[in-house]
Amino acid sequence: AELDSIVSTCKKLNINTVFFQVRPASDAFYKSDIFPWSKYLSGTQGISADGGFDPLEYLLGLCKKQGISLHAWINPYRVCKVNELDMLSPDNPAKMHPEYTVTCSDGNVYYNPALADVRDLVTKGVTEILENYDVDGIHFDDYFYPENSDEVDDEIYNIYAQSTDNRLSKEEWRAQNVNSMIQKVYQAVHKNSKKILFGISPQGNINNNMALGADVKTWCENKGYIDYICPQIYFSLDNPALTFEESLNEWLSLNLHKDLKLYVGLAGYKGGTE
Repeated sequence: AELDSIVSTCKKLNINTVFFQVRPASDAFYKSDIFPWSKYLSGTQGISADGGFDPLEYLLGLCKKQGISLHAWINPYRVCKVNELDMLSPDNPAKMHPEYTVTCSDGNVYYNPALADVRDLVTKGVTEILENYDVDGIHFDDYFYPENSDEVDDEIYNIYAQSTDNRLSKEEWRAQNVNSMIQKVYQAVHKNSKKILFGISPQGNINNNMALGADVKTWCENKGYIDYICPQIYFSLDNPALTFEESLNEWLSLNLHKDLKLYVGLAGYKGGTE
């Protein structure tokens, strides 16, 4: 009923695209052989909703009937809070491969972007969606390296640093890890279809993104990473730290490659606030 209402409202407002969060945290709102059913469907991760209800399949059907595009929105690295590890389904990739994960000072467990196996896992998860569902796009938000997590990958960075004479700084190395994953996903998306789009919604403040391993300048200025970028410019016109206009102008100043679409991400829930 909620999905029916959402699509009906979108149609009335002439909204042409829905972004549906199909994987909030190493789980699935669709039938998957890689990730378990989300706990938000039945209360227990790994258990489907009543009757095996598939939210992505159902929502796709609604959108197709109304001529609305649907992009599958994925959090690539988020797993769970530390105190929720015991509640993960036994077939959760993070449960089967704890070596894929890192625990950060924010109290959350994430997949480690430095590992090739993790980048492959993210890409395989995307490919599975593309092969089984007629989505119009794949969408990532700003969850890459978590903030304030410098210590979690010291060991693997040191191994990397000792293996090369031309080593990157940790910030550059992190960005390289994420860039590698972004390129793999882009290739997977366009291997399946030239019409399907791959896009990302990074933080609105360009200068904060590299701390998360999000090399937005490379993504925007070079082909082979993304088809569109939708920065979360959630600042008012008179925000003392960074105004909407200042942030927008920073994004417009990038040397965007000719095929890239720049969309401005606005937060409807912030309407009427400063």
